[in-house]
Amino acid sequence: MKHHFKCPNCRSENSVKISENDRGEYQIKKGEFADVLCKFCHLKTKIHINKVYASVDNFPIYIALGISLVITLGLLFVSDKVIIITGAGTAAPILTYGNEKSIVNAFNKYKIKE
Repeated sequence: MKHHFKCPNCRSENSVKISENDRGEYQIKKGEFADVLCKFCHLKTKIHINKVYASVDNFPIYIALGISLVITLGLLFVSDKVIIITGAGTAAPILTYGNEKSIVNAFNKYKIKE
């Protein structure tokens, strides 16, 4: 999961590192505001955690795709059950994407009362 915010000064989209899974968890550990630095105008400021939004990170999906591709190709040489093997091989990246999407949706839906 990647986290982004828009700079209040130049309105450019920036990324920020947040290890918590939702805004409530972030509020408990670090408060309602995040210290951020704009990569374009270099403004260092605090923004409310509700201004931060999440998007799906494709890296875990690519890792799952690579692992399932290697396992699928290896099993195709050993077994003759092509349909079962390819179905199981395509399930891992799809399940990984579904998991990432549900985590992103949970982060974006939960808002902190101001």
